[in-house]
Amino acid sequence: CIVFFSSIASTMASGIGVMGVLRAWFGHLPAPGECDTAMFEQVTNLKRARQDASSSPGTTRHTRTRATIAQYIVLVLMAVILSIVYFGLQWLIETILDVRVEHLSESLNEGNLGKGYLFYTGTSLLLLLPAVLLVLWEPAASGSGLPELIAYLNGSKPYHLMHWKTTIAKALGLMFSVASGLAVGPEGPTIHLGALIGVRLVYVLWWLLRKYPYFAKTVGHLTNDLSVRNVVVAGAAAGIATAFRAPIGGVMFALEEAITFFDTNLIFRTYLACIVAYYVLELLTEGVTLETRGFTAYKISTECSVAYAAYDVGFCIILGAIGGSLGSLFNFINLRLRAWRNKWINTFGWRRLVEVLVLAAVTSTLAVFLPMAYRSCTPYSQLVEHVPKVEQALATQNQTALNSVCLHEITWGYFVKQYNNETSEADVLLESYHLRRLSCPEEEEYHQLASLMHNSGHSAVTLLFQTGSYNSFSAGVIALFGSVYFLLAVYSAGVSVPSGLVIPMLTIGGSFGRLMGLFLNSFVKANSLQVDPGVWAMLGAGAFWSGSGGITVTISIIILEVTADFRILPLIAVTVLSAKAVGDYFNHGLYHELIHQKHIPFLDEDPLYEPTQTADSVMSHNVVTLDVNTTLKDAREALQTSHHGFPVCKRDRHGTSKLIGFVNRFQLLPHVPMAAHTQLNLRSTVDLTDVMHDSPVVVKPSYSLKSTQRMFRTLGLRHLTVVNDDFEVVGIITRHSFEHHGGGEHHLDHPYQAEDHPPLDAVTAGGQHDYVHDEQEHGVQDTVGAWLDDTSPQDSITESSA
Repeated sequence: CIVFFSSIASTMASGIGVMGVLRAWFGHLPAPGECDTAMFEQVTNLKRARQDASSSPGTTRHTRTRATIAQYIVLVLMAVILSIVYFGLQWLIETILDVRVEHLSESLNEGNLGKGYLFYTGTSLLLLLPAVLLVLWEPAASGSGLPELIAYLNGSKPYHLMHWKTTIAKALGLMFSVASGLAVGPEGPTIHLGALIGVRLVYVLWWLLRKYPYFAKTVGHLTNDLSVRNVVVAGAAAGIATAFRAPIGGVMFALEEAITFFDTNLIFRTYLACIVAYYVLELLTEGVTLETRGFTAYKISTECSVAYAAYDVGFCIILGAIGGSLGSLFNFINLRLRAWRNKWINTFGWRRLVEVLVLAAVTSTLAVFLPMAYRSCTPYSQLVEHVPKVEQALATQNQTALNSVCLHEITWGYFVKQYNNETSEADVLLESYHLRRLSCPEEEEYHQLASLMHNSGHSAVTLLFQTGSYNSFSAGVIALFGSVYFLLAVYSAGVSVPSGLVIPMLTIGGSFGRLMGLFLNSFVKANSLQVDPGVWAMLGAGAFWSGSGGITVTISIIILEVTADFRILPLIAVTVLSAKAVGDYFNHGLYHELIHQKHIPFLDEDPLYEPTQTADSVMSHNVVTLDVNTTLKDAREALQTSHHGFPVCKRDRHGTSKLIGFVNRFQLLPHVPMAAHTQLNLRSTVDLTDVMHDSPVVVKPSYSLKSTQRMFRTLGLRHLTVVNDDFEVVGIITRHSFEHHGGGEHHLDHPYQAEDHPPLDAVTAGGQHDYVHDEQEHGVQDTVGAWLDDTSPQDSITESSA
């Protein structure tokens, strides 16, 4: 096993190259890369549309039909590939964890604590080494990727968010980090991975078909920002459906949290991707015989469920308030730790590596020695200790008595065999419940604390959510485990490995929720009806997640889908609403707070503007306009500025230059040779009516600033031209115009802004930059080929016939 793990680590370390290792140890890491701005606005050109319609009637409709079919193919393939990748990663994670825990248990049973500890800790370090090096190779793979995804769907493009290197680093690093035993989960990275796979498929399709004229226009419809955004939304939702077996929850996540604008066609396509991912994963997991009782992430089905009383709603409100407070506390501590880490750790690669390895050593040490110090060996009989009539039911096999026994079906079958002196396999119960024996002396005993700490995140959540086994974990064990896991999770969230926060949130919330269930049962008299701590664990998980993440409907639906117990719908709804109300009092939700802390441009839904502020208070007056029949000299001079787009004007008979359209830099570049050695007549003209957007959105200087920002955000604009009553251009507004005046999620100078602007001829000769508005709104270009790969903007535009 040691040779196996060592070979994995050495292979990955060599795979990222010598430069990556040197950078990890000696290099001073630069600030994050540029952050571009997306343009989700539909670009129209009526002149070209009329020409196409007259020359080839029906061509446009057929092209759009082919583009729609191609997008459906991409979505289905994305869902299938994502399910296969997730199934393989999850199998590897579970296998590696089982090998590590089994070796530890064998060593402890042999009385060799040192051997077990060294193996358990050493394998954790070896697994995390390649995970950190992969992040140093591609920093965009760090963390869950959800804040960046949310910002992207709001209109920003964080550097390398959808790059091919990010895809590889995220997938492999996710496996290593989760299998190492850190207090992290795979769900967040899986959501990012779904979006990555979808975008990579679009790019592969574009690369394969770009040279065939028949398919060129079809592929062109798939590569604009709006179409790519739709694929990203569906991919992120499919990630939820895959990680939680919750297709409806995936659609609701996209609706509630992920995007600014939604339409019915996008809902259908997103739901299609979620359903395909759901069933492909079910086929891989269960085979051709699909489960009739539901395919859920956590097997917690019971034969009965204790009814709840009206006064339980009051306890749910209290539980929600506690969960909201704990979630806010988690956010507060985690954000302070991230700020400290950005200042002292993240500036050097070797510090990042040392931090992760030290964290792995601490986590492994606690996982090994804490269960040894807190011995909690428990007989299996405690799993049915809560049932008053179990002896009567077992003795008489009376159906009425059997129906009153609330047990998990596997537990029930095991104890029936035990009572009747029939042969029963204790390993079946251990495997079904994911229990761990560790060093318990008796054959039919399990170790409570080890069962929670020596399991994957999924298995630990399953144990906490398990209904029908009220006293499987004592209050002391849950309190100890929940406290230690809270501290480990709050620090682990943000280290330089691909990692998710959802499983830690469910684990922490499930711990204090189950603890509250036990607390309520302590006031119930013997042989009286008790509450099920497993149900309260589900409610606590929803409360903590809502208090930290700031979402409600998505959490309620996911909790219902992963548990397949829709009888708790009224309780989970009340609990989540209470947690959301308390959490909003303290914070804005962790993902949005991280967008703020990462300084990613983000336009808030409710901007903090004064009612008297107008559009002219944020617009830039330094606008470069082009005449509708501009000369090559003027066009070249415009492209040599840092602007990304240019209003197109036409003079009327009175000499007034009025706005008639808007041209993007990459719509203009193919028509203006930029090479210094090119011989051309600079007085020759370019007719921009063939390439410009002839229906741009405009506002007047006196428009309300709040309404202007909402228009900009909802329509997915990149530029908003400001005109006076005579339609003369007086200013222009970009995303950063709102940022610097308090309308975004933050208004600080963000590290995505570069300091210098190299000349354009150097850029087009092979550079990687795209220079936009003078507010330094720049980054990678719109063209998918250059955005996703290391090709130059000039080559990308030529090859894709932009």
